[in-house]
Amino acid sequence: MVRDEPLPPGVPKSTLRFYLDDNADAFADFDAVSTALWQPDRTVRLVGMKGELTRPLLRDLLRLLQAKGVELIHAKRAGKHSLPLGRLLPNGDTELVVADLVKRFL
Repeated sequence: MVRDEPLPPGVPKSTLRFYLDDNADAFADFDAVSTALWQPDRTVRLVGMKGELTRPLLRDLLRLLQAKGVELIHAKRAGKHSLPLGRLLPNGDTELVVADLVKRFL
């Protein structure tokens, strides 16, 4: 099956590929992947998350988000998956404050 999930038009987006190996080349198998929708209000919405974010990978993500000036993360996780230190929003998303995560993990 193929499911086509169009991304919002006009929203800057990128694919985040996570590698435990800091020297992985562009064609290496990734350990986790997500699509980032970069919102204009210093918020990133992470969708299509797959794989396991280890603490070292989470730290790398936080450093990237800090460098981009991101203050909030919005994400929706399926089933048994959860996001640390997040608060549930009415639309079912979890919101995370980057500064809180930085204090805890960096």
